[in-house]
Amino acid sequence: MKFLSHDMVTYTRKMDKAGVEDMIIGNSKLMQDLMSQVEKISNSNATVLLQGETGTGKSLLAKKIHEKSSRKDGPFITIDCGALSDSLFETELFGHVKGAFTNAVNGKKGLLEEAQGGTVFLDEISEIRLPTQVKILHVLQEKKLRQVGSNRQISIDVRFITATSIDLKKQVEKGLFREELFYRLAVIPLYLPALRERQRDLPLLIKYFLNKYSRSYSKSISHIEPDAFDTLCNFCWEGNIRELSNVIERAVLLTDKNRITMDCIASNQLPDNNLTQERELSVPALKQVINNAEKKAIIKALSITENNRSESARKLGISRRALYYKMKLYGLE
Repeated sequence: MKFLSHDMVTYTRKMDKAGVEDMIIGNSKLMQDLMSQVEKISNSNATVLLQGETGTGKSLLAKKIHEKSSRKDGPFITIDCGALSDSLFETELFGHVKGAFTNAVNGKKGLLEEAQGGTVFLDEISEIRLPTQVKILHVLQEKKLRQVGSNRQISIDVRFITATSIDLKKQVEKGLFREELFYRLAVIPLYLPALRERQRDLPLLIKYFLNKYSRSYSKSISHIEPDAFDTLCNFCWEGNIRELSNVIERAVLLTDKNRITMDCIASNQLPDNNLTQERELSVPALKQVINNAEKKAIIKALSITENNRSESARKLGISRRALYYKMKLYGLE
């Protein structure tokens, strides 16, 4: 991978297939339907709008679409729209001619030209301001661009895939995003479900990340203990797959055994050392958060079922053995 000017702009001539499957895992109907759509649309030139919460795997799905298209041997360029100022964004995207602005001692080819025959992935497209949106709309309509400081138009052959973690239609209603551009980008809208919407896939993802990080750190980890595995499967992952991946990676690093225990899963998260020393950030232990949520859920289930433990375990989606363990752990016997 080659970095252009800033870490938030990445340029890939040939796809690194290792890792493209990351997070695109699942047997749930939502994921099966999504991948069925991907199979149908990948080998077209239609623009794709990927929508979903942060951490759901939008960038990986964009790579997957590129890899399955006829453009797979061309470049794949990712641009984080929220990390670049308007002027820098235009220069990176469209390029500039010599003398276009101060310090422009040489001309520079833009990323759209670099992407000829390939794919451009614009991540967090909602962050682009209105003046720049107009210029992107022109490129989509005319398949031509004009470098900063130039009057000459250059023809391009590029497919656009964009992504957003917010509702673009609401941005249109607020006047923050151009309606014409929205419809140009959303020829094929795809929704990536949050992890809580596809809990059936959690066991597969957990085992995938366990194997991945065990190999990465040269550890022989055979399994996750039942209570830890149940906790992972029943936890509400607000950070989605990215958060799940981080928790398992940390657990693999911390364990000194051939298995992952509850202590590894619920390890304390250290505050960011880069935070200002003028204020201390108190980050609650993940173990405490999980324990409190689990205890409340168990109490509610026992109350509803009038202390029928078998029925309570069924409602909670865990085994009777796991319920007995947790009741003992939380003093609910």
